[in-house]
Amino acid sequence: MTARVAPLVGRDAELKRLSAIVSQAAQGAGSIVLISGEVGIGKTRLCAELSRLHRQEGGRVLLGRAAPEESSLTYSAVADALRVARRAEPAVWEAARARAETLQAIAPELALEPGVKERPVDRPVLFGALLDAVEEAAGDAATLWVLDDIQWADDSTWEFVRYMARR
Repeated sequence: MTARVAPLVGRDAELKRLSAIVSQAAQGAGSIVLISGEVGIGKTRLCAELSRLHRQEGGRVLLGRAAPEESSLTYSAVADALRVARRAEPAVWEAARARAETLQAIAPELALEPGVKERPVDRPVLFGALLDAVEEAAGDAATLWVLDDIQWADDSTWEFVRYMARR
């Protein structure tokens, strides 16, 4: 049984604009977009439709969610994106595992050997390793990275977003 998704209604202009931004990213002009608005207006649904279209065109999608109960957990939304990638984007997971010594600070299960002690890593090194893993896995395709409900994200996740915006 497959879940049936209702068509997206009344968001053609927004979806067209977002699709154009993703197309520009595929040409090498990456960017960050903030979608904001009142609760229940369809921000998550809009991102889901954009993700679906991007996957149809051969792109990769990373989806992480922040939650109020996890607002004190370091990198919770970023870790969630990696954990979802384990199933949805295995190439991203494998590229991250290749950098497990560094990236286990975000998702401890990346460690190749159970019980390996986490060592401190400078944030720029950590963030660079994460972006390198995603870039390696993407190859020539663009990666759409959605961090949903980011208003609940911890300070470390916000630092990563700022780093990503500059890079």
